[in-house]
Amino acid sequence: LDIPNLGAVNGDYSGGTLEYSRQLKTMLFSIGIGFGKLNGDVDVSTPVLGREIILPIAHRAKVNLGGSVSTQLVKIHRRFQFLIFDIEFSAAYHHGYYDLQLDGKAELEFGLSSVPIDSPLHYHFHLFKLHPILIKQFESVSISYGFSQLLPFVVRTDDSPISFTPTEQKIDRKTRGGYSHQIQISYSF
Repeated sequence: LDIPNLGAVNGDYSGGTLEYSRQLKTMLFSIGIGFGKLNGDVDVSTPVLGREIILPIAHRAKVNLGGSVSTQLVKIHRRFQFLIFDIEFSAAYHHGYYDLQLDGKAELEFGLSSVPIDSPLHYHFHLFKLHPILIKQFESVSISYGFSQLLPFVVRTDDSPISFTPTEQKIDRKTRGGYSHQIQISYSF
């Protein structure tokens, strides 16, 4: 390969969020919204036989993905006692709407041509998070156990002909979200 640079990826995001939290008796309640713009460019060159030394054959593709993002958040956090344990419970729901436009074109040689891409991509991302922690205090030692469960859901709402799912399923996998455990022992002196 004699092309020193096979491609480049550039991206940026600008936006802001606003969140409001309020203590309601024993529960902390938060809501938030966010808005932003994102833009990304991909430029890829694929040498077929070498560009400078052997034969000047190389194909190139340029893709731009840009658009707006809006997000919403609702979360609660509560600490209470149950039997002999202190329990910290938090739950959250995140929603993001991505209104994107995908533009791309290929630069082919030898009279080859391709159809440029100009398609909308609309996605709703839903993320549910549960995070309870069970705490037991013994004088200067505390032991805690907690877990986090993430449940993501993605819904595509556009009618673009671009498909990101393979036509053949080779491996049957079920994705149910992230699940993690934590155990902690603390000693205060």
